[in-house]
Amino acid sequence: MVGNRDSKENKIFVIFLVLAVIVGGLMLLWGQYNSAQQVFEIGFLSYRVDEQLANDEDYIFSEEDAAKYNEMLSLAGEWKAGVTGVEKKCNSDTVASVFGEFAESEISYTVYDNGSDTTVFLLHGYNETVDDAAIFAPYWWEKGYNIIIPSLERPKGDDASLVTFGVYEQYDIYDIITAENLKDSKIVLHGRGTGAAAALLIGSRADYDCGIDLIVSDSVYATLNGLKIEQLKAQFGLGEFLTGTLLSNTINTQLGFDISTIEITKAASAREVPKFFVCGGADTFIDKNETYAVYTAANGEKALLTVDEAANRMAYTASWFGEGEYIVKLDEFVNEHLN
Repeated sequence: MVGNRDSKENKIFVIFLVLAVIVGGLMLLWGQYNSAQQVFEIGFLSYRVDEQLANDEDYIFSEEDAAKYNEMLSLAGEWKAGVTGVEKKCNSDTVASVFGEFAESEISYTVYDNGSDTTVFLLHGYNETVDDAAIFAPYWWEKGYNIIIPSLERPKGDDASLVTFGVYEQYDIYDIITAENLKDSKIVLHGRGTGAAAALLIGSRADYDCGIDLIVSDSVYATLNGLKIEQLKAQFGLGEFLTGTLLSNTINTQLGFDISTIEITKAASAREVPKFFVCGGADTFIDKNETYAVYTAANGEKALLTVDEAANRMAYTASWFGEGEYIVKLDEFVNEHLN
């Protein structure tokens, strides 16, 4: 009798143990799913991105850098006040045809006509605006070129905006080129971060040939999957296995693309468009080795500049207040490969 009772108690214990493991596993999976959804909303549907990045020491400016960058924004504002810009919109027809209704949006952009047969697109980075892109405008304007500055965020209601780190944005560039009838003109794409990725992605496409003549890639990442993993680790303290996999599935389901297939290195190698690469030697948000990897993979005429003292988003600004190597080297490359 005692033996039977012990056997029954052991069975009950085993059953409870199995149930506890199952319930615990389900709770862990549910927690990881919620974490993945949160990362998706913050990173792609950017509800709380300002709050999140404000706590990221690799992203925020130091007090000294902030003062310099604000001065650059002021110079860009003075430039905009002295020229005439025409604000325009067009539908994102191409990205909607590729990815479906979720991608439908209006693309906002401003055209600054300088009477040239060359047009430069200035493409801002992640969590930036057209004002950030405009810091490059005086350089290109003084060279006599037209300038187009598009917004690379698509509004999604509830104060959210969709950012896809170059995947959708590449088609927005194509649609603006089509809307402005620029395919027979010379075209330069100058982007930073997300803007740089979008430039290299659309510049690689034979099926959506824009006739890109030159690309300036400032602080670009090598693969979208690698960027995602690094940001998971750095900003959220999360691992790749569960949350990373669930995040990839969420992106695939809601945005229509596989994050693991977005390789900027592959895009850079696809076509022989002249490419000028630049990065900050002290950038710990997008490590300089990311840009180095894309530069190494790139085909065609290319050049690479590292602004040694520059932190995240500071390559142009640090050079402006330093030795001026950004403009000097870029000018040499442009004069050789564009004019």
